[in-house]
Amino acid sequence: MQRHIKKIISFIVCLMMIVGLSQDVEAASLKIRSFSINCGTTVTQGKKITLKTSASGGSGKKQYKFMYKLNGKTYTIKKYSSSKTASLKLTKTGTYTLYVYTKDKRKTIKKQKTIKVVAPYKVSLKTSGKYVNDTIQLSASSTGGKGTKQYKFTYKYNGKTYTIKNYSKTKKVSFKPKKTGKYQFIVQCKDSKKKVVSQSKTLNLQYPQLKVSLKATGKYLTSPIQLSASSTGGKGTKKYKYTYKYKGKTYTLKDYSTNKKIVFHLSNEGEYQFIVQCKDEQKKVATKSVKLRLQYPELKVSIHATGKYVHNPVQLKADATGGSGEKEYKFVYQYNKQKYTLKDFSKNQMISFEPENIGEYQFFVECRDSRKKSVLQSTKLIVERVPTLQVALDVSDQYVREKMNIKAEATGGEGDYQYCFVYRLNGEEILLQDYSEKDQVSLTPNKVGEYEFIVKCKDKEGIIVTSSITREIIVNPARTKVIEVAKSWLGCNEKDGSHKKIIDVYNHYKHSSETVNYKVKYTDAWCDTFVSACFIKAGYASISGTECGCQRHIDNVLKKKGAWQESDDYVPQTGDMIFYHGNTQKCDSTKDCKHNSHHVGLVVNVEGKNIKVIEGNYSDSVKYRTIQIGDARIRGYGVPKYPH
Repeated sequence: MQRHIKKIISFIVCLMMIVGLSQDVEAASLKIRSFSINCGTTVTQGKKITLKTSASGGSGKKQYKFMYKLNGKTYTIKKYSSSKTASLKLTKTGTYTLYVYTKDKRKTIKKQKTIKVVAPYKVSLKTSGKYVNDTIQLSASSTGGKGTKQYKFTYKYNGKTYTIKNYSKTKKVSFKPKKTGKYQFIVQCKDSKKKVVSQSKTLNLQYPQLKVSLKATGKYLTSPIQLSASSTGGKGTKKYKYTYKYKGKTYTLKDYSTNKKIVFHLSNEGEYQFIVQCKDEQKKVATKSVKLRLQYPELKVSIHATGKYVHNPVQLKADATGGSGEKEYKFVYQYNKQKYTLKDFSKNQMISFEPENIGEYQFFVECRDSRKKSVLQSTKLIVERVPTLQVALDVSDQYVREKMNIKAEATGGEGDYQYCFVYRLNGEEILLQDYSEKDQVSLTPNKVGEYEFIVKCKDKEGIIVTSSITREIIVNPARTKVIEVAKSWLGCNEKDGSHKKIIDVYNHYKHSSETVNYKVKYTDAWCDTFVSACFIKAGYASISGTECGCQRHIDNVLKKKGAWQESDDYVPQTGDMIFYHGNTQKCDSTKDCKHNSHHVGLVVNVEGKNIKVIEGNYSDSVKYRTIQIGDARIRGYGVPKYPH
């Protein structure tokens, strides 16, 4: 019995081992037997595909999930189910990786395939423009196809086909239709495999609708009326006819012509309707009108009175605007509540009147136009006694050797003024102008000092009044500033090298294009370098120019600036540049020196015939020199235009 029980237990254990082993073998053998797609490796965009799969092995029921990956993103086509198929519409182009996942109770496996989705081979056509004689733009674009594509543009009209442009890479062409009607525009696209696709578009082209506009300017009968027309659409050259309606009647201003603008005058007040008719070559007509109310501008008048002294002229002047035609004026005045006519209606706009009494006067002007419409305007004036004769004097501030103006102004008295001008200097009185109607004189003072300017004014009654002003006449501070710079370098010399700072000022300055491009050495002659450095340091190099060579300074700078003077009679001023020839034996003292200059300095002052000069490189130093006006060695003078 026990032996039978042991046999049964052994049989059950063996059976269990066989079943377990069978299950392990089945699980290990789960595999995807097939994964198919009903298309090739390249598919056209928009196509719907079907994915199919089958699997074997595994344990229990199997489930399937379908997915795809595009542009780095993963999408689910169909979630896990027992279905072995799935569908997908390929809406986008690109490379798709398609997956099928199969799972049983114990395991999941996958399989994948790759396909490429390309755009369908087709061509599209866009057109712009819809009128005859307009430029029609044809634009093509294509997708799909192989390699480089070429385009051919044609059109059909009245049953015939015409080529606009034969096959080329051009995707855009222009076409200008000359006739109305239906046009079928066609584009053909050919790829590198000679495969052709086409697209067409039909347009019904007509002339644009004829339209006209009208502008009218002007509102007064005294000024011109202008009508301006403009038009769009229509065929060919357009002509315009201008008319107007007034009080129920129509009048022609200008018959059909190419004129878009006319100018004219009208003479009657009232409401006008202006009309333009525009006609094209097809005899089609467009019309536009505008209304204006025309009238004469309002008549206005003004009156102005000048003068205010008894027994002296008062000028009355009238100005009128608006109204119709020529105007006439009547002048009246009122004094002590009594009115007096100065001048009855006439064309005179201005009259003169001398009041005999002091007090308030009211002046009236009445203006009437050609229609006898009139307006009135007035102004008041207080008439006074003639004031006492007075004279004022004005003298412009000025410097020695520069022109100054002296001006007088008289008031009061009996008029017909005459003026006498004098000045006093160092106790001496000098007459500038004896009694004359001229109220202004000029003077160029040659000396510094305190000047007293006096004017005497006499009226027609012989009454004389006097006025005076005192002015201190000095040397232009700009001139003295240059000399002060020169004096600050007195004693600088080559022996101890103190002259180098003068040359450094010159070398470090940014010279103009007129100056020779040369850096002065410490061993060079430096007279003109000294003069230029004085102007540079004083801040006036622009008026003198800069140079390191005397004759170049004269020819290339001063003459071009209009700052050169070489007359023997010239009396120099402080701050002038004095140029020498340097060799009296080569100069004729009876004539102007015409030889090249070799030396230059700055005029410090002039006393009588003596010129005090400060020079650089004078015996290798900065020193003073005294020379007389007209000396044969003097080549001429640089006369910069110093600022005030």
